[in-house]
Amino acid sequence: MDTEEPGKPRKSYRGWWIAAGVVVLAVTIVAFLWLNGQHRLQRKIEALHAKGFPITFEEIEAKRRLPDGTPNAADLYQQAFDAYQESSSQGKPKLRKTTPDCNEPLSEGLTAEITQLLNDNQQTLNLLKKAAKIKSCSFDLSYSTSQIPIPDLPSLNSLVKCDRLLYNKGLFLIERDDIQGFLDIVEERFSLGAAINRQPFLIEFLIQASFCNETIYQIERVFDLCPIQADLLDGLDNHLKQAPTASFLAEAYRNELPELQVFLKDVSEMSMISYSTPLVWTKLVAIPNISECINRLDEIVSLCESNPVDQFQYIKNLEQETENRSVLYSLTKMYLPSLIGAMETHIRCETRIKSVRTAIAVERYRLDTGKLPERLEELVPKYMEKVPIDPYDGKPLRYKRLEKGYTIYSIGEDGKDDGGKKKKSGEESFDYPFTVHR
Repeated sequence: MDTEEPGKPRKSYRGWWIAAGVVVLAVTIVAFLWLNGQHRLQRKIEALHAKGFPITFEEIEAKRRLPDGTPNAADLYQQAFDAYQESSSQGKPKLRKTTPDCNEPLSEGLTAEITQLLNDNQQTLNLLKKAAKIKSCSFDLSYSTSQIPIPDLPSLNSLVKCDRLLYNKGLFLIERDDIQGFLDIVEERFSLGAAINRQPFLIEFLIQASFCNETIYQIERVFDLCPIQADLLDGLDNHLKQAPTASFLAEAYRNELPELQVFLKDVSEMSMISYSTPLVWTKLVAIPNISECINRLDEIVSLCESNPVDQFQYIKNLEQETENRSVLYSLTKMYLPSLIGAMETHIRCETRIKSVRTAIAVERYRLDTGKLPERLEELVPKYMEKVPIDPYDGKPLRYKRLEKGYTIYSIGEDGKDDGGKKKKSGEESFDYPFTVHR
């Protein structure tokens, strides 16, 4: 018997079934995209592993460990770190910031501060000298609260302090024209930097690059203030071979892969757009972010051994592309700047080393002829194989005779030739010069 009231329309559930079907289809598509993305990402990681990238922190730790019985300079370095004492001088925070221009002698006050620092740390200096004679070194890793192993930060902080100590001793020896003593300090500083070479992370590369840049400043002081002899030039040429290399940087980049996986996994579990963003959507968006970062990491490692001009052009383009990414690539925009910054540091450091080597060739020419060359081409082929190229525009490094001395310089990232002008606070336009005032 029909119980429906006459004239009343029958209820239809068609719309509900359509809506349910759309939801099921959407969930199916999302699940498919998620699983497909996961599989593709896993294949990329496996491909990088086959190319020599570590994919776990345990692999990095195993490679960092020295074979049993191998002398380990880390033990002596740790003793040196423990023995280090802050300067008893009231001006201790200013020891490096108040360093004068390369062609100016140290003030009496700064000399007194440095002397006090050296006297307070004679034991540390002796230990650093002993450690520099041991070529193998491996520091243990420590773990952060997120279970990401990182170089032991207290040791890194102590390492930087000890490098500051050696840096100030170098200033002290330059002031006294102690060339052999200064060369010994350069060797000890590079050895201290090399102590973190074994399976490095990017932070270790950046520290070593900083050591190198500061050493270049001191070489400028030597060329300005001390007698130049062939032994000095030979020693500097030899020590500069210990500067951080492209292969060192490539290894540091490879060791980023395990941390990248953990970092992106942790961040992908949070909302990227707003706190109301569904977790499934956040995870779905994280897949292309992770893939993009891994692809770029692979490209940058390959780039390490390429032409510096190509390196600069690549990171310049990558920086622009990263800035133009949409909000859906927030993880990519967070992560890639660190990779770009390390490559920029490498290019800058390599360029400054080229300038120093060119200056060494100029000084060899001056020792032989009693005068400065008019052009860098006069140094080829006797004093150098070819004039180095400036990576920022692909042209030879600039060379300019001064009223007293000369400057060799790169135009820098802005691509503008400022005549060899050094960077000063507040100025945006400058070059990277190596200047000799004699």
